[in-house]
Amino acid sequence: DDTNFLSPLVRKMALENKLTLEDLQKIQGTGENGRLRKQDVERFLSSKKSKKSISEDKIQLKVEVGESLQPLSKMRKLIAENMEKSWRNIPHVTTFIDVNVSRLVKYRENQTDEFLLVFVVKLTYTNLIMQEIVKALQTFPQLNAWFNGEEFLPKNQVNLGFATALRDGNLIVPNIKNAGTLSLSQLAIGVSEVGNRAKSGKLTAD
Repeated sequence: DDTNFLSPLVRKMALENKLTLEDLQKIQGTGENGRLRKQDVERFLSSKKSKKSISEDKIQLKVEVGESLQPLSKMRKLIAENMEKSWRNIPHVTTFIDVNVSRLVKYRENQTDEFLLVFVVKLTYTNLIMQEIVKALQTFPQLNAWFNGEEFLPKNQVNLGFATALRDGNLIVPNIKNAGTLSLSQLAIGVSEVGNRAKSGKLTAD
């Protein structure tokens, strides 16, 4: 009998959740001699529910001119599923890296007064970091992409979001459209204008 390794509790769970023998054979048992335990079935059900939810709620990706939708291969789907499982089940560890930005500080100090005089906007560290992020996304376009669980869509434009504090203490994340085409001064002006509109409640969805 193919089911003689199943405990009464596992049989009951399989019946209640309409699991077939084929489903049960896919589960890696952690009990003695590989027997299935309650936790094994619960983990399988949780994973199955997650996959079903992703499939049912699949986001339709909007493809712009010059962009190409890339269906995931079986290998990449498996990698994505395992990474998601790791994110859900394994405790997270945060790491910090110290970076020497003395040249960046010096550059800003040398440019601040002239920048304010010419462009009538402050040059901030945020502006400089945003510019470098844009360059990184243009160098590695696969990082500037949309993903819906089954399809991958690298985007041609970089729409860069930044957090802005509102008067009521909440945060909003407006974005600078097509930031990859902007100079540092244009980026700084855009951040200032969009940020001010957000703070005053005049920002519109577009």
